[in-house]
Amino acid sequence: MPIDVVVQERYGDAFAVVEVAGEVDAANCGVLAEALGRAGDRYPVVVVDLTQVGLLSAAGLHCLDCAEVAVTERQGALHLVSPESSPVRSMMRHVQLHHSWPVHRSMTQALRQVTQQLLAAEVGEVASAAES
Repeated sequence: MPIDVVVQERYGDAFAVVEVAGEVDAANCGVLAEALGRAGDRYPVVVVDLTQVGLLSAAGLHCLDCAEVAVTERQGALHLVSPESSPVRSMMRHVQLHHSWPVHRSMTQALRQVTQQLLAAEVGEVASAAES
């Protein structure tokens, strides 16, 4: 089954939302890996919306793990969106990966947290510059 992946810029150039729909498996995870790589290269924070994903295979988890490592190496962050009742969240709990990344119940919750973190970082940078 094909997947649909859309990358959207949010909050200027501060973060991107990668919306994924369909089933992510070994046959199509390259599409997800490419989108996550592009987003991670350009944005310090990447939010991956998995609410429309019915299956996330081990290959899909590997894509997320590689993206998280790459974003973290650039001092960024990867956030996931997956409702509590979704098959993706259930599978992540089963393989004990639900603590590996910040996983939000909704896009609203994810955007609120990411925006607050970005604003706090900006305030900290302004305060540091004023002290110098």
